[in-house]
Amino acid sequence: MSSEEQAPRPMKTIAGSLLFLAASSAAVVGINAAMMPYRTGGGMFLGWLLCLIAVAVSAGVAAKLSPEGAWFLPVILFALFSCVYGIVGGNIPRLVFLRETPLLTVKEAAQPPHDSADVFHFSDGRVSKRYHWTRRVSRKMLAAGFYHVAPVLPEGWKESDPITLWAVGEANGEFPSDAWRKAGSGGYREISDATYRNMIEDGVARSHLVSAPRAPLIQLEDDPREALRKAGRFELWCFVGVLAVSLVILLLPLVRKKHAVA
Repeated sequence: MSSEEQAPRPMKTIAGSLLFLAASSAAVVGINAAMMPYRTGGGMFLGWLLCLIAVAVSAGVAAKLSPEGAWFLPVILFALFSCVYGIVGGNIPRLVFLRETPLLTVKEAAQPPHDSADVFHFSDGRVSKRYHWTRRVSRKMLAAGFYHVAPVLPEGWKESDPITLWAVGEANGEFPSDAWRKAGSGGYREISDATYRNMIEDGVARSHLVSAPRAPLIQLEDDPREALRKAGRFELWCFVGVLAVSLVILLLPLVRKKHAVA
């Protein structure tokens, strides 16, 4: 076989690369969007496993168009990103489609259709310091921090009343944000909530409280809409970085061919 026959053909290499990037991107974003919120660690692992399978299949199909492509590193990049993306929240779709509530009372938070919103606005309610529970973040090579969970309670709430809203967050200080100190704040839905739900189940059982079945878990913020979009933009730029690096790696055979010809 001649060197020209062995050399990668530009159009097939480009087509295979773009096919892989498009299919893998759709799989990672789509699978996480369909499966979130992850209520257990097992559910999160299943979502990641499905992403891995989809990325591997995409690479296999695209490799038939461009067998000379360097597929290993892009697959690894997508595998790592899909894992982190599922953990941090999967907010990219919220940059396009955002469900926002009108001004609500805390008691309305667990009622349809408000319970499935992305951004919440409340006219009452205050974070309970009495039932504020924390758990140390068990991650190596990171600064010490804590998961925070506390009910948001309306005026006149009694221990026999169901809790209809939970504030959650991760921080090193006393509270994840200043909004935890204010009444009638707002927040955005926490999507990656498996750890927080475990904390709530443990705390509710110890304190003999009742949590409404559809009580949302939210990150309290003074401007929840912008805070959510900021998180989504950060994830999007990280994703763009993964796509750019992967594309460069996949197109390297064309660069090598050009140098070989020169």
